[in-house]
Amino acid sequence: MVQRLILPLGAMSVALFAARHELGLLPQIQVAQGIKDLFTIIVLDLAIYWQHRVTHLVPWLWRLHLVHHADEDVDGTTALRFHPVEILLSLSWKSLLVLALGPTPETVWLFEVLLNGLAIFNHANGRLPTKWDKWLRFVIVTPAMHRVHHSVDEREQLHNFGFNLSIWDRLFGSNQTLPQGDPLSFPLGLKPWQGDQRTIKLKWLLLAPFLR
Repeated sequence: MVQRLILPLGAMSVALFAARHELGLLPQIQVAQGIKDLFTIIVLDLAIYWQHRVTHLVPWLWRLHLVHHADEDVDGTTALRFHPVEILLSLSWKSLLVLALGPTPETVWLFEVLLNGLAIFNHANGRLPTKWDKWLRFVIVTPAMHRVHHSVDEREQLHNFGFNLSIWDRLFGSNQTLPQGDPLSFPLGLKPWQGDQRTIKLKWLLLAPFLR
C-alpha cells in the first residue's frame, strides 16, 4: 500500500516542479485545457502499457515483475504486489514523461487515481455478467480480460498487458479474449513457484529477483 502511495505522490511532485518552471510541451500549446488533460491521460496510459509489456520481454525486468505474477490467488491485493525496485523504475519512467509533457498536477493525480482504481478492479476475483464484460472491455480492461494475463501458461502471460484502456492490446496485437479454461478456475501464477508458500512472505517478495 505504501508503494502505491509513493507513485502518485512522486508523479505529482514532478508535475508541480514542471509547472513551476513551465517545462514540457503542453504549456506551449494553445488549446483547451480539457483537450490537454485527455491527451495526457491517453499518453500516460499508453506508456504504462509498453512499460508493462517490456517487463515481460527484458529478462532482468522480468525478474522484478515475477513478484507480481507469482501470486496464485489473484484478487484486488495483487494490484499492490510489486517489487520496490519495479515501483521506483515505474516512477522514473512516468516522471520523464511528465517532464516532457508538462501536464497539470491535477491531471497527473487524476491519472494515478484511475490507474490504481482500475488496477484493483481488473485484478478482482469476480465475474461480471457476460453482457457487461463484453461492452466494458471494449473501453477498459475487465477482470476476466486481465485474468488471462495471470495464467500459468506462459503464452497467455504475453497477452492483455493493459491496465486502463483495452484498446492498446487490440492495437498492438496482444489481445486474447478468453483463456483456454474458465476465467475463474484456470490455474494462475508461475509454474516454478506453484504451491510454494514462500511466495506469500515479505522476505521472498524482496529477494525473489535475486534467487534464480
